[in-house]
Amino acid sequence: MKYEVLKMPSDFLRNLNESDFIKKSLYYISDDENIISSFFKKDELYPVSQTNYYITVVDKIKELINSDKKILISGDYDCDGICATTLLYRYIKSKHDKVAYYIPHRKNDGYGLSVKLVNMYAEKNYEAIICVDNGVVAHEAIAHALSLGIEVIVLDHHEMDEKTTSYEYVLHPLLMEEPYHYLCGTGVVFEVLRSLKEVDEYDVILAALAAISDMMVIVYENRSVVRLGLTYLNRNRDIHLVTLAEGCDVIDENTLAMRIAPKINAVGRMYDLANANNLIKYLLSENTQEVLQTSTQILRVNDERRKVTRSTTSQVASKLDLDNSYLLVADKIHEGIVGLIASNLVNTYDKVSIVLSEEDGIYKGSCRSVAGVDLVDMMRNCSLLETFGGHKQAGGLALRLENLEPFKEYISHYLFENEIVEETKYVIDVSKEIVRLNDAILLNSLRPFLRVQQEPLYLISNLPFDEAILMKEGKHAKWVLNEDSEVVYFNVNDEVRNRNGVNYICKIGINEFRGKKKISFQVIDYFI
Repeated sequence: MKYEVLKMPSDFLRNLNESDFIKKSLYYISDDENIISSFFKKDELYPVSQTNYYITVVDKIKELINSDKKILISGDYDCDGICATTLLYRYIKSKHDKVAYYIPHRKNDGYGLSVKLVNMYAEKNYEAIICVDNGVVAHEAIAHALSLGIEVIVLDHHEMDEKTTSYEYVLHPLLMEEPYHYLCGTGVVFEVLRSLKEVDEYDVILAALAAISDMMVIVYENRSVVRLGLTYLNRNRDIHLVTLAEGCDVIDENTLAMRIAPKINAVGRMYDLANANNLIKYLLSENTQEVLQTSTQILRVNDERRKVTRSTTSQVASKLDLDNSYLLVADKIHEGIVGLIASNLVNTYDKVSIVLSEEDGIYKGSCRSVAGVDLVDMMRNCSLLETFGGHKQAGGLALRLENLEPFKEYISHYLFENEIVEETKYVIDVSKEIVRLNDAILLNSLRPFLRVQQEPLYLISNLPFDEAILMKEGKHAKWVLNEDSEVVYFNVNDEVRNRNGVNYICKIGINEFRGKKKISFQVIDYFI
């Protein structure tokens, strides 16, 4: 990892009457002044979309609700798909008795609408299918449904292809105006609901959770939804989510991302222990005792997910060839956790990591990348794959058993031919600057930034270690910069002990103790 001091153009945000610290921090977040200006916008939703795609879909759902047709909402097993299904079912059920939902089984059904699912829906005489958080490229399944006389509406945010817009009823963020371009699947459903009803606080809360859980860019409508959702959640302390947060007094975007969403996702991952369809019942239940009982079950499933992930990661790590340019594991691995293991490996070893689970001669799995390696570019020309889907840094794939060794050779050749560029991160140098408490409070009030856990980094140089206050028998260190700010370093690396001239990379936060607020720079890395 390389670090480079951020240089801000002198005319950036020239009309904003704030300190250079604030302007540099905002420039770090985005160099687009329109985006930054939206950070100071009042927390309110944008006007509803007026595109033809949007209006056509809204009108069709109204028509279905006013008809006698049986409607099936076909969702997805991740947090976004669960929230999208919950919101749409909650509304349609209040107006139309003949509606149901189905969350596919991760292993038995796979992702998204399929011919198999269409046949299952047809056998139960459903006359309309609404795909939420899936469907934009389910061309074979949609064609099959239409051939059976089943109407199909697609509300999705995944990458479209040239055929997607040919469908009569499809809505995607890119088929709406710019403020909606960054919506997740639940976000698309939420926008549709805005033209069907007066959305309530619970609608906004679930839309906010979904946007954070699916790691969307938090800008424009997403930003309004997330900030409003967090306000409502902290105000009304919704029991469905607060119980999953396990004792957090204040719920912020990091709470949604790190404490709540993973537990909802765990139910879909651990398909042998739980049924993801029960999550819809949980989120819609008004029975406090039932909610508490189910939340306990969800927490148990998540604990098992963590246990299995840790043990499996440890097992596969012992078999890795660390001299290789990438890491690949192909074994009998629980299919629901392959992505988590791949993430653990790439975070630990900083190498492209591919984790595959084998069954009946087919390997299915996940891949995670490092900075400088584009998985889409890597995989798009690989004829050995049965399927691949994803983006630059993460994806899912499948290949046949006989193609595993040729696939390994292909990856090795690709990485040899394509030089991996070392990642450079920018930092804001505050070594010679006194950061004002009011500025830190203002910056904190503008959260969330564009992406969760991608916040400004600050450089503080030349902190003499012999001036540090040591805590926990020397395990942690603290430097007092002034009465309003300090630097805290948890789990001090031995390399920096008793050494001066170290450059510390920090995140900024606000600590409050006995009513007094203080700036806390937390060390996350260093270089010498």
